[in-house]
Order: sequence, then structure tokens, then C-alpha cells
Amino acid sequence: MVSMTDQELDGFLAQCCQQLEQRQTYLVQEFGIGQCSRFDLNLLDGLLTGHDDIGIYFRAEVTPIGFYSRTSREWRWAWAMPDLPLTLQERAAPLKMLTERTGLNLFQADSFETDEDLVLEMTAMACQCLQATGCYQAEASEDKGDRYLMLALTSIYP
Repeated sequence: MVSMTDQELDGFLAQCCQQLEQRQTYLVQEFGIGQCSRFDLNLLDGLLTGHDDIGIYFRAEVTPIGFYSRTSREWRWAWAMPDLPLTLQERAAPLKMLTERTGLNLFQADSFETDEDLVLEMTAMACQCLQATGCYQAEASEDKGDRYLMLALTSIYP
């Protein structure tokens, strides 16, 4: 395995974060991601639907990236979440290859303690790996904001 130097990793991470920021801006401008009054996440089908006051605003196919708990500061990769449908675990499995590309073993660990800054950086790298249109943070409603699932939007349409 040939891993990146620290300088190469910093450059790759900066590129991934910049591209994700541009993609998120596009999603807001073209699909009103931040303007929807309601979102429905169907993990069985891997679909996120955004609604406005009139009806469906957009649909997006999603690949779960991982799950984060603010209280325990634990990140768990989606491919290591047995409660997700197997098809979604398999969609997330290519993220393990980021270990080979970056040299970071955290892409192989099922779960680990981290902070939200690293969650965002991992999300940016994951979206790059999955060639995602952008990402969405799905809050676990029963937890009052303690936990959330990061999703890569792999395709989006009105």
C-alpha cells in the first residue's frame, strides 16, 4: 500500500472539502435543499424526498456514509451498521478503499471516537469516493439532535 504524504493528504482533503462545498451550493440553488419544509428518508429504498408546501420538491438516491453520536463522540461507518439494509451497507463498502488511497486506517475501523470536524472531513472524502452530488445530515428525531446519519446524495432529480 502506497499512502499519501502529509502534504498530499492535506491537498486531497482540501480538494474534497472545496468540491463538496461547491456541490452543496449547487444543491441549494438548483433543488432548494435548505428550503424544504419536510424531508422523508426511506432507508429500505435508499431514497430521500424533500417536500415544500405544494408537494414533492426533489428525490435523491442516497448512500449512507456513517452515523455520529454527539454524546459519545462515536462515529460508525455505514458498512458496519447491521441495522441498515444489506444493499445500503454494500453501497458504502467502497469507502474502505480510502485507506489505500490516503493511508488512514480510520476508513477500515468499524467505529471510533472522533469530533464533528473530522466527521465533515470524512464526509467530504466519502462523497468524492462515491462521486456523490452532495450530502445530507439526517438527524435522529428521537434523540433531540444527539445523533445523525450522514448521507451521500448519489443522484438527485425534481
